[in-house]
Amino acid sequence: MLSFLAGGFALAGLIAAAGPIAIHLLNRRRFRVVPWGAMDFLREALRRSRRVLQLRDLVLLALRVLCVLLFGLALARPYSSHVRDADAWLYAAAALGIVAALAAGLWAAVTSRSGARKIALAVALVVGLVSAWGLYRLTTRPADGAASAGIREPIHAILIVDNSLSMGYTSLHASLLDQARSLAARFVDELPRGSRVSVLPLCGPPSAYSTEPYRTREDALDALQAIRLVDRQGSLEAAAGLAQEALAKAPELAVKRIVLVSDQQRRHWSAAAIESLRKLPELQVVQVAPPEEVENTFVAGLSLRDGLADVETDATLVATVQHLGPAPRSGVQVALEVDGVQVASKVVDLQPDQALDVEFQHKFDVPTEPGRPAASLVRVFIPADRLPEDNERALVVPVLSSVPVVFVDQYGAKDEDPSKGRYGETFQLRRLLAPVTSRVNPERQLVRVRHTTIDNLLRSAPQVVGGDEPDARPTRGQPAIVVPGPAPLPPADEPAALDDARLVVVAGVARPDETAVQLLREYVLQGGQLLIAAGGEFDPAAWNETAWRDGAGILPLPLAPAAVGQTPAESSGALAPFFLDFKSASENALFKLEGEHAEALADLFGAPLFFKAVAADAAPETRKQLAEKEQARIQADDDFLRDFFQRRQNGPRSPAQEAADLKRLQELRPQWLLWGQEAQQRSLLETADRQDRLQATNGARPPAPSAPGSSDVPAENRAAVPSSPDALLPRVHARFTNGLPFLVERRIGQGRVMLVSTGVFASPDATGWNTLPLTDAMLLFDRVLRLMLESTLPQTNFATVDAVTISTAPALRLSRFALQRPGRPDEPLAVETLGSDRYGVVVRDPTERGHYVVTARRSEGAQFEGLDAPIWQQALAVNGPAEESDLRALDAAQFTKLFAAADPALAAKVRWVGPGEPIRIEGAQARGQNVWWKVLIACVVACLILEMSVLGWQGRRGSLPRPA
Repeated sequence: MLSFLAGGFALAGLIAAAGPIAIHLLNRRRFRVVPWGAMDFLREALRRSRRVLQLRDLVLLALRVLCVLLFGLALARPYSSHVRDADAWLYAAAALGIVAALAAGLWAAVTSRSGARKIALAVALVVGLVSAWGLYRLTTRPADGAASAGIREPIHAILIVDNSLSMGYTSLHASLLDQARSLAARFVDELPRGSRVSVLPLCGPPSAYSTEPYRTREDALDALQAIRLVDRQGSLEAAAGLAQEALAKAPELAVKRIVLVSDQQRRHWSAAAIESLRKLPELQVVQVAPPEEVENTFVAGLSLRDGLADVETDATLVATVQHLGPAPRSGVQVALEVDGVQVASKVVDLQPDQALDVEFQHKFDVPTEPGRPAASLVRVFIPADRLPEDNERALVVPVLSSVPVVFVDQYGAKDEDPSKGRYGETFQLRRLLAPVTSRVNPERQLVRVRHTTIDNLLRSAPQVVGGDEPDARPTRGQPAIVVPGPAPLPPADEPAALDDARLVVVAGVARPDETAVQLLREYVLQGGQLLIAAGGEFDPAAWNETAWRDGAGILPLPLAPAAVGQTPAESSGALAPFFLDFKSASENALFKLEGEHAEALADLFGAPLFFKAVAADAAPETRKQLAEKEQARIQADDDFLRDFFQRRQNGPRSPAQEAADLKRLQELRPQWLLWGQEAQQRSLLETADRQDRLQATNGARPPAPSAPGSSDVPAENRAAVPSSPDALLPRVHARFTNGLPFLVERRIGQGRVMLVSTGVFASPDATGWNTLPLTDAMLLFDRVLRLMLESTLPQTNFATVDAVTISTAPALRLSRFALQRPGRPDEPLAVETLGSDRYGVVVRDPTERGHYVVTARRSEGAQFEGLDAPIWQQALAVNGPAEESDLRALDAAQFTKLFAAADPALAAKVRWVGPGEPIRIEGAQARGQNVWWKVLIACVVACLILEMSVLGWQGRRGSLPRPA
């Protein structure tokens, strides 16, 4: 049916359409009979042209009536909506009545008989008034699909207002978010009395709104004004999820109206995205402002190359500045700020749709403790434009010195002899990761090397307090305590401790013993990083037997008994080298270097010759079996933990049972890694970040992911295992041209293991497994090892999430914690219990871009004693998605084209509301507001043209016929 935005104009048009008829009747020619001799000739001429004159008058009258009527209907802004079957006959009758009234009026205007004229006028007046009144009543009633819904019946309105970053774009001295609030408030004001309104910000945060509908108009308007801009990304999927959650509220109101008010960024609309709308009853898509050629320059990214910085060498900071717009922009100043001080700036010119990497070199001279990271706050910014919120990015840079890294090879520090050409397999990796950058103060170097053999690994360093007993040696599992006396200098072959090491590299070792395998697995379970490389005397059969253990060891994948290929020293015939298949690694971030094209990278990584490698079994069947075994192992471990804690609650146990339980518990939950709390904190933060990404993708708040089979075990009582089934599977980062894996990664607990299936040392006596260390491709391992080191540090850089959990030491639980948000005063934070003997603070709603600083101070009484200095501090950097800065918007034509290819049933439920159009209570059934009035105006113009044509044709013929 046709409804009207302004029904009064339609009624006025109907009344005004009677004007030409009345004027015609009032101006009918009145004349007297005058005897005239030539009248006989004139009477004969008029008799011949009377029919032509009557037809002309009838056509002119009809055209003039239609002009007035159609113009009034155009002013009424008609739109189409679904008509109820019960009302179809009523609409047909009203339309026929109006047509009959017009026909009767025209007959009264042209007839010459007085009695017929009076009857026709009476019929036209009565039928026209009745039909107009009935049609007006029908068109002003909303067609909502519910038979009982009238114009004043209350509805449940669900308003989803986009408050993502792009809505901060300023247009005509008001942001798009301000305009969205105004449109939504206008719709709320027009709702029938008794309606309820759900006001939902599309991007949250969840703590800022409730899905429960407001009962009063004032509360809904207050909620609209409380919506604030957040540095997040909206999506159709998220809008559909919010709408489905709100639909379950207010069940007493059967009529639902869902409205999405947004700038309708083009990238959110796709065939896959609109499928998320299928479960909604209907939806009005409101565009806040007309799509225009916008111009926006923003900082799209900020990163620290290689992820780590030290106090001796310059670090490289890479800022990505992007410009979107029809014209280039020149003279953009990009400034670098470190710890609140601007230290550098560059001026760049940007072309349309260009993303430019701007590099800054900076040496971080901050106080550091050996092995412990310090934090430096970095910010890059550009001049403000119409969307100032995306003109900067923040970063927390970890600065380290003297980080312990254990290198294990076939010789160790004792037997390696450069004078005899005897180098361990880790030699090139040590030179790569730990070059001597400061002879004066080696404590300022990034890495402190611990070079040893596989049988000299220890859980922790011996607690040496003297040296009177020269034969005193620590055991593999526990440190020894020797008697007091002068403490000697540590010998070169001192066993290497793992409890403070952040990375262990094992290369060229023939075979590990079972004690070393168990020790390294406990190390990785707590968050340690382990890289295993072949080469040298590596025996794949021995490694597979000792270190695979059906997935319970430290190998990512099982190994074939024999290596593939021969070294030049082993080969008696022609060599058959193979190469790195760059195509298999081209999409991996480890193999991408900044500023290098794919062709250059292919040449770089294609240069090394590989003669020998071990064969890791990465077949789908092996991966599937590993996943099944891991899930079964996790289930068994959780069953033990549940039974263990249950037995502890039930009462005392036998000493043998207690000892067995504690031994098994130590294997499942080792806690001897000194920096393990940092790894645990990173795991908590990664979980929160993963939950937010799932929410942004699915439009719903999912439960926290858990390990398979562990749903009934409390989080603090679970074993250290990956949190999703996909994390159980090894990942092949690259392959050789013969199809064998080159680099394999596997998560084990909170840490990970990397397997390099070939050697990492080029021996001068032709016993090396490849020529990789002789080429620039060796830089790959500098990146891999630095990223592994970086992954052991607490996570400090985040996307905008709902909450960030920071684990703290139990000794700080009585301290006073405060949070400083960007540009805001401090706010207190409460210490929360995260599990058994685990405490932390939760930073909720970090939805603004910038730096956040959590500070701990002593208890309340200390501030009166002058001891109020911070005793602990943690800095965080929060940034939103760069994609949100793409302001290109969808228009009505693109919307129509997108839904034309969709299911007609889905297309019928979604209505586009362009800029300037009101949001209708009728919902998605109101259509054509921008079409019908244009059609009617075109008809008016056509009627006027026809009228002029008729008058012109009559003028050319003359007003009177020529006499016979």
